[in-house]
Amino acid sequence: MDELEEEKKECEDIIKSYEKDLNKVQEALKENDENKIEDIKNSFESFFDEDSGNETTEEGLDQVEKFLKEEIESFKDKLSDIQYQMDNYSGSTTPTPSNYQDMDEDTDMPDYTDID
Repeated sequence: MDELEEEKKECEDIIKSYEKDLNKVQEALKENDENKIEDIKNSFESFFDEDSGNETTEEGLDQVEKFLKEEIESFKDKLSDIQYQMDNYSGSTTPTPSNYQDMDEDTDMPDYTDID
C-alpha cells in the first residue's frame, strides 16, 4: 500500500506543477508579458527551437498549453486509477478458481502409506 501512496503523492505533485505552469502560459498569452514568455521559453525550450516546427512564439505557447492540458488529464486519469486501487485494496487475495476449492468436493489426499 505504501507504493500506491507514494505513486499517488507523485502524481498529485506533478499535476500541481503542470497546473502552475499552465496558469503561467495562459497568463502570458493573455497579458503578452515578455518576462513571463521568456520564463516559459526557458522552461520549455523544445517548443521554441527550430526542430519544433513552430514559426512564432505564440504557436510555441499554444503547443505548450496543449501539452500541459494533455499531461494534466493523463496524470488525473492515472491518479484516479491509483485511488481506485487504494479504495479496493484489502490485503487479501480474491478467490479465483486457481486458489480455492469447492467445499463440497472431497479434497482429502490419498495416504501414500496405504499404497501397495
